[in-house]
Amino acid sequence: MRELQLLKKLRFDIVAQCALVSPEGCKGGAVQTLTQKLLDLDNAAGRASVEQIGSVVALYTGVELSVPQMDAVVVAFSRMNDDRVILIEFIEYIRGALSLRPKELVFRVWDVCNPDHREFVSEDEIARGLRSGSAEVMGSLLDSLHLYSCGRQDGYDLVDLVEYYRDVYAELGDDEEFEALLRDTWHL
Repeated sequence: MRELQLLKKLRFDIVAQCALVSPEGCKGGAVQTLTQKLLDLDNAAGRASVEQIGSVVALYTGVELSVPQMDAVVVAFSRMNDDRVILIEFIEYIRGALSLRPKELVFRVWDVCNPDHREFVSEDEIARGLRSGSAEVMGSLLDSLHLYSCGRQDGYDLVDLVEYYRDVYAELGDDEEFEALLRDTWHL
């Protein structure tokens, strides 16, 4: 029970700090950067030491993991009786999940970009779905979608959009604020 409390506090601190350091107009950017830097630790086994994870978290968010927090991370995300943490499980925990209402809104954004219900959408189709004045968001959005799509050349799919907005939602953490952001950005 104590480990769970420590993990919840750690996640709250990391996400709150990410929200503070994300560039204006680029919500989700700090969570995305942290995710990428943690994935860079991957040693082909998908694991890294808790000290390495702590160093990356501190460097990119300013959040220093305490010894009890590091112990809780090991207990929750290690399976081999050592301090090697399964990276993807830790990252998924930090990123959190979209609750039902935000997920529905992202699906509506997808429908705005993809009225023909195809598998992929182009940058032009995304641009048409954005409200005027959202040009600054467009660059950040496309950069992020490009990472989630792993450089796929045939466009972006719904999963790419959900993953992008999952990071945005992690930093906002509030359904109403998330909905307002999407309504201000897209023709919903």
